[in-house]
Amino acid sequence: MIAVWIVGGSFLCVGLLYALPRYLRLIRCKGKTTGVLLDARSAYGTGPQPVRARYRYLVDGVEYTATTGWTSFGVFRSQSECVVRYDPRRPQRSYLPFSGQLMGCLIGTLFAVVGLGVLILGIWLMQIL
Repeated sequence: MIAVWIVGGSFLCVGLLYALPRYLRLIRCKGKTTGVLLDARSAYGTGPQPVRARYRYLVDGVEYTATTGWTSFGVFRSQSECVVRYDPRRPQRSYLPFSGQLMGCLIGTLFAVVGLGVLILGIWLMQIL
């Protein structure tokens, strides 16, 4: 029975640790501006590799440069315009809407739900056994 608690707790913790920062970024980054994709580089290896893009944007006359996280869900072309979402209180915090942010939230939520389901199953099994 201890394995059920370990598996359920592990999935729940990993899901929350992965999804919560992404949800907070989605909630806090309400500002919107236009930026420019500077470059993109892919990870080393064989097969489809994740990509990380670097972009520049302007908020209230101050220029910021940021990078996306490693993602397999974005298509980036150097020197093209992009939409940038940023935190109005801390403009250096930003993300690109189509860089896998929502997919990361979905994956983390899925892990958390599976973990919660396993924990509930463990509680139910303790009741009937």
